[in-house]
Amino acid sequence: MTGSFRTSRIAAPALAAALVLALVASPAAHADGPAPGDGKRRAAPTPASAAAPATAMPEFRIAIDQARAVASPGPVRGVVIGNPSIAGVTVQNERLVFVTGRSYGSTNLILIGDRGPIFQGRITVVSDESNAVIVTKGAWSVRYDCTPECKRRPDPSDEPSAFSSTMGAITARAGAASQ
Repeated sequence: MTGSFRTSRIAAPALAAALVLALVASPAAHADGPAPGDGKRRAAPTPASAAAPATAMPEFRIAIDQARAVASPGPVRGVVIGNPSIAGVTVQNERLVFVTGRSYGSTNLILIGDRGPIFQGRITVVSDESNAVIVTKGAWSVRYDCTPECKRRPDPSDEPSAFSSTMGAITARAGAASQ
């Protein structure tokens, strides 16, 4: 489909949330009465007038299955992650959140304070191949983490049966550890 645009169920709520955040972030959006000194009520912003100016968002990379601390410039009251299948967020306290890489790709992170967004950044989740050995057979590959012994490491791009068997072993071990 060349030249067409289709919204998914995930994209539509994210778009709606972005529009709400843009309205909340606008100083005019907080006008519930007369502006100081003029005795007149301010007009409610329209989506076009509420759009924040384009600014460069900080970008950072996180390795899949790794976490990174993000310090907030103000107290965090809410968190929005564009695609939670790519990265997850855990709020440690009102000034510190941790972002964890879940799957390859990029998404955005918005931290919300008392009066709207206080931080917006772009997250790119990449593979950490620093201690990896990749065995490729035809179109498929299997990853091993060699620190110091080589053990299978599940990766979403691995051959499906190798990924499933490795994830099964990890799940069984985690279940035994929790008993």
